[in-house]
Amino acid sequence: MCKWNNTKTVKLAYPREYSKTTEVPVDSCISKLVQLLNNFKVHTLGCCCGHGKGRGSILIDKDSYSITKFGYCEIFLNPDMSIITNKKYLEAVEESKNGE
Repeated sequence: MCKWNNTKTVKLAYPREYSKTTEVPVDSCISKLVQLLNNFKVHTLGCCCGHGKGRGSILIDKDSYSITKFGYCEIFLNPDMSIITNKKYLEAVEESKNGE
């Protein structure tokens, strides 16, 4: 985790919808992963490392790429919203539920 406002510039695969920005500041500790996703044409919408206060997240457009190639799975909450999580984390959560 890095401190707030400790950023590196990432080149986006897709310009931002309204500003047409093609480069954005990203928390430095996750910037390599965000850049890698963009290099693979994954449409990233936003991100935060959590800054030691919470879980980090990277928001992606659900239609941009098959995230299963990266070892992640998608949990649909409704037609417009879903959660992307690491498969191993999800399996651990399920195991802990079954063990109670």
